[in-house]
Amino acid sequence: MDRLRTPRRGCGATITDEGVHFSVRAPRATTVAARTEGGDHPFRYTHHGAFEATIASDTAGSDYQFLLDGERLLPDPASCFQPHGVHDVSRIVDPTGFVWTDVDWKGVAMADYVIFELHVDTCTPADETARTVPALINDGCTISPAADSAVLLAPERA
Repeated sequence: MDRLRTPRRGCGATITDEGVHFSVRAPRATTVAARTEGGDHPFRYTHHGAFEATIASDTAGSDYQFLLDGERLLPDPASCFQPHGVHDVSRIVDPTGFVWTDVDWKGVAMADYVIFELHVDTCTPADETARTVPALINDGCTISPAADSAVLLAPERA
């Protein structure tokens, strides 16, 4: 597989020819490791609170967490996939593995688009948000969360 098409991400897990390259910024940690199905893999400190390692045995589909100072297990804050939610393991994703089947699709003409960004949870009480979102969906809106967020989903656990 041609890895030249997939540039190394600044943080998170990136598949390379050597394995999976992990990078995370943890300025308050003294040690960082990746806990994978193969055990704990120590990172090296690089600069300005950043740690990284390349693990040859990991592949797309493998789950991992970061172990800070030998005691605190955390998900990757730059993960592309959190299969069990934002407080659980992260999963390695190979973006080059997706096979496009709609290469001839031309899309919708820009003149036919209506784009409206609304941050419902930041401007309404929780009970009002619970009533607003279904009404928006019934009106034909597509609800697209920007990202999984531990702070938005469970601020008391963040």
